[in-house]
Amino acid sequence: MDKILIQDLKVEATIGVNPWERKIKQRLLIQLELSIDCAPAAATDQLIHALDYQSVADHVMTWTQASDFQLLESLAEYLTQQIFQQFPVKKIKLRLMKPHIIAQVGSVGVEIERHANL
Repeated sequence: MDKILIQDLKVEATIGVNPWERKIKQRLLIQLELSIDCAPAAATDQLIHALDYQSVADHVMTWTQASDFQLLESLAEYLTQQIFQQFPVKKIKLRLMKPHIIAQVGSVGVEIERHANL
């Protein structure tokens, strides 16, 4: 299976369980690994046969900015389900990172992997 990669997508969102986190937007980093068949796009060299990664990134940013989850796990699950509904993706590996939330740690996060219900 072929993969489209979107790395370090930066998005501001309301996320967290602490009262102070509910009042601010925090930066999140999103990594996406989207499994698809790239052969049609490679054969035709036409965007119509490819996964438009700009469109995927734009949708993920919009969905994330509009979200209001407490847990990274909930946001990650929501994003994967939205991608499956909107795009012809067979499998998604999504990593959602919350940088600099703990003083001694560069970032914390969650990674999930889901398969489309075919």
